[in-house]
Amino acid sequence: MKTIKRNVGVLVLMACCVLLGTLVISTAQMRNPTAVYAQSETGRTPSDCIERIDAIEAELQEQGTSILEVLNEQKLVYSEKVNTDSDEEKTFTVAKLDAVEKSISDFADIYYGVQRSRSRALNDNAYAAFPSHVSPYCTCNLTAGKTCIECAVHFLTRLEVIGIAAGFYMRGWVLANDLLWMNLANRELDMDYWPTLGSRIAEAPQIAVTLAKENNDLAAGFEQSSPGFLHGIFESTIEGDTYNALGEFYFQKKDAGNGNVNIYIIDRYDWEYSDKYGVGNVLIDVLARAQELGIVTPFYTHINLTIPGEATFNWQYTDSGVSITGVAEGTTTVEWPETIDDLRVRPIPHVPQPKVNVTSIADRMRKRTTGKS
Repeated sequence: MKTIKRNVGVLVLMACCVLLGTLVISTAQMRNPTAVYAQSETGRTPSDCIERIDAIEAELQEQGTSILEVLNEQKLVYSEKVNTDSDEEKTFTVAKLDAVEKSISDFADIYYGVQRSRSRALNDNAYAAFPSHVSPYCTCNLTAGKTCIECAVHFLTRLEVIGIAAGFYMRGWVLANDLLWMNLANRELDMDYWPTLGSRIAEAPQIAVTLAKENNDLAAGFEQSSPGFLHGIFESTIEGDTYNALGEFYFQKKDAGNGNVNIYIIDRYDWEYSDKYGVGNVLIDVLARAQELGIVTPFYTHINLTIPGEATFNWQYTDSGVSITGVAEGTTTVEWPETIDDLRVRPIPHVPQPKVNVTSIADRMRKRTTGKS
């Protein structure tokens, strides 16, 4: 669930959000296209979109690559993955591969074509290069063979999202990249997705230390927070990847024995407008608008980890609430909670998570510990 919710860090374009580390877009770096466009119903012009894409392209070229080159690398990754996936995983990978292949065509044939035509003034056929009848606000005039501004903005907004995904990939944020491609490829609202790359977050300090060893909640919400995060400052690639992949999320944590904990994470991968993240809001708003237009579709990310950590209890949900079934080895005095979040109910943005009571504690636990009854 992103109350950005999802912070995109700086692509350092100082270009979801300060996405890339914070893809922070600097308007000073945006090129001013020759074309002047009218404004769409969404409050944007094709020029707005093209400037964002140009900024990301310029950032990638400074790193010796381009959006198109990154997309071709992405295609190779998913093409190889299809051959090793399970049947269920293959369905998702094929959908993402299809989205990447379409994106390659769109960038090669249209975006770079628009770049080449910038030197000439655009007339009534300004949107001719863009697909028609793709926007929910479409006003295309079929008889005149014109693409309306709404469809032009819709198409270019999709290219902006693809550019953000390319920025993630360039920085090695492979989980954040994969989730954004799933966001683009998905057409089933709130479907469930268990990313094969999910296990990599076990090495992120906010998971391996803050959540696994320092957080004592059994089931609750978790916000990744650090002053540096908002400026795209991360200690490592995996820290930045985890931050941009998950943002805020819900988790449940249990003792798994031998100094290990089991952590289950559920996160609604969605976007909303925000004024919380400074210059990074530019790209966050792009992704929120893409969601409004149906370009990206929210889904639930699920990740299950067993890693070194500390958890006082082993427990399980029951028909009547929560049953505490075990206490970590060496525990002598504990205070068990009265309620915890019920994560059998999928989290919904801005809706308080239901609570359930701790209704039973095994007798052997009472004999070994003291605390609330």
